[in-house]
Amino acid sequence: MMIFRKRLLCVTVCLCMIFGMMPATAQAATGETAEVSGQTVEAYKVGETSFNVKGVDGDRKYWTTFVDLGYDTAVSVDGGKTRNKPGRIIASGLSLDVTLAREGSNYVKVQYTLSNTGSKAHTVKVGGHADVMIDNNDKAPICATETNGKTLLMTGSPRNNYAFKLIAPTCDTLWYGHYTKCFNECFTDMKNRGPKNVYSKDSGISYSWTATVEPGQTWSRYVLIGTGSEEQMRVETPPIPQPEEIVPDPEITLNTSEMYFTEGDSLPADWNSYIASSEGEVKVTDKPADTDTPGTY
Repeated sequence: MMIFRKRLLCVTVCLCMIFGMMPATAQAATGETAEVSGQTVEAYKVGETSFNVKGVDGDRKYWTTFVDLGYDTAVSVDGGKTRNKPGRIIASGLSLDVTLAREGSNYVKVQYTLSNTGSKAHTVKVGGHADVMIDNNDKAPICATETNGKTLLMTGSPRNNYAFKLIAPTCDTLWYGHYTKCFNECFTDMKNRGPKNVYSKDSGISYSWTATVEPGQTWSRYVLIGTGSEEQMRVETPPIPQPEEIVPDPEITLNTSEMYFTEGDSLPADWNSYIASSEGEVKVTDKPADTDTPGTY
């Protein structure tokens, strides 16, 4: 029944594409961001947080997702319900931007940016997922290129000579398996991924990060999605630098019940930068030169 439904959806989408080709093309061209293209890949936005990636082989274009449905975003804020295809505003004062850029000749850089302009810190799970295929092969084998690695490779052989690669070394979770589970598993880190665990059925992928974004802070991470010939995808692997760890400035707190001052001595000019607050009673010993000494402060 599941295979029948998927084939029926495929036929329906294909008919829609045939009879509505002109409007669909116009919509893609006037999307939220301009189309990004390389030698073997192109990408464009299809919603506020959704996008599509296609392969390019000369004048021919091919799919990397089932019937060209594209890649969607999943998000959960502060432990709340996981939402699919959210808008740009995901909480009060908290926005999510998904942007696309070319990375070399065969890859697209997909960047996720969280901006907190509110007064409250938020912990956010955010990632992407898709029902993937390569050209005409909806059961193309997919696996991680290394044991517990964070690069996925899908090859179309023997039905075609194309391949797909997801490079996600900064992600906290990475998963591949049956396409019906890719949304629900978006925040699941697959423990047995690797070359020895090849999935050769109708597949889906997902990846995600978990971030705490303080007020006034911006957080950003990205993945690379590439396609081309199998040889190109096996050879070319652009690196993604690990993000620098944000180390807060050190703070020292000193509490004291007594402070002693000598009359005539002045405090440093920047005393208020390291004395946060003070209150109490002033006790004067010996006879002060200034008789107008306060008793409390």
